Amino acid sequence: MNIRNTLLLLSLLLFIGCTPKEENVTKAEALKFAEELDIAAAKKEGNFFSSRIIIDAFAERIQKMKNHEYAEGVKKGMKTGLNKNNFEQAIFESMGKDGSFERVKVYEKNNKFYSIFRLYSDNGLNYYDMELTKLNNKIGIADMFIFATGDYFSSSISDLFAGVLNEKETRMENDLDQLKNIKKLMSLGNFKEAKNEINSMPSKLRNTRIVDVLDIQISSELDDETHLTAIQHFEKKYGNDASAQLVLLDKYFITKEYDKAIAAINIIDSVINKDALLDYYRGLIYNLKGDKKAAILSFEKVIQNKPDFEGSYAELFVCYINNKDKQNAKKYFDLYAKMKKANPEVVEYYLNLYPYLKD
Repeated sequence: MNIRNTLLLLSLLLFIGCTPKEENVTKAEALKFAEELDIAAAKKEGNFFSSRIIIDAFAERIQKMKNHEYAEGVKKGMKTGLNKNNFEQAIFESMGKDGSFERVKVYEKNNKFYSIFRLYSDNGLNYYDMELTKLNNKIGIADMFIFATGDYFSSSISDLFAGVLNEKETRMENDLDQLKNIKKLMSLGNFKEAKNEINSMPSKLRNTRIVDVLDIQISSELDDETHLTAIQHFEKKYGNDASAQLVLLDKYFITKEYDKAIAAINIIDSVINKDALLDYYRGLIYNLKGDKKAAILSFEKVIQNKPDFEGSYAELFVCYINNKDKQNAKKYFDLYAKMKKANPEVVEYYLNLYPYLKD
């Protein structure tokens, strides 16, 4: 059975195997791990994430979910998959020029330590809630709950794997080739063709949650109607899940259901148990809703709790310009203009449009 091509699915690693005895991570070790991962992500190190996955621990969690017939075959190609993965590349592409991948918190639950990281970009948010473990004196990631897919990494991979392992070899190879082709089409910007590929997938794969999320991502690049249809399909299946709110936010923006959007942000925040950046999204939603006072208060909260985030300064000076409050408009414009990630085109545009900002 040739299964080497199972090692890269949807830019996620696929690992199957057995694990030696794991040890609990201490609080100090968890904090140090999160700090080092934070620094490595900021430096955009090529293997900052995949090198910190404890392969055997991750494989053990997949094994517990399903007794895959071909587990040993995948195990043989595991280390090759690590070297070939595009996980970091996918994160960097999502981040873009001004995005970030950074820690939100470290916490303890049931005698285990976890670290939540946030992927932020102009395209939206995602959270990675990582279970930490120690194996052979190495501290790393045993598994993680990915909010955009609403599932544990191990479970998503297990579901995809189960969707092809029961097929004949030819069918399996075709399924995996189709998944790889979809990712290739997306990277080339051929979203219409990628959508056609999604629609033609066998039902065992098409009906997995991770493919539903992929369908939404592709549909968002086509038109609002197609995008909304994909989200509505997702909502019918997963709308009651707290983690689904990240995906449903797109729907609420398209349909202008701003109260539902605020409720979704609040649900996400309750699950994360506080992320200061979510006040930025509250501010954006209140702005769209026309509640300028609530928007300003939300942006000011972000500045208090996350003073290095330039987006809130930009939103605030625009709010105060619209309110004809020149003093505060200039105050926050000056603060924004001095920031490292300030967009020079934005600075120049507003200086030309509102000369008083130069004074």
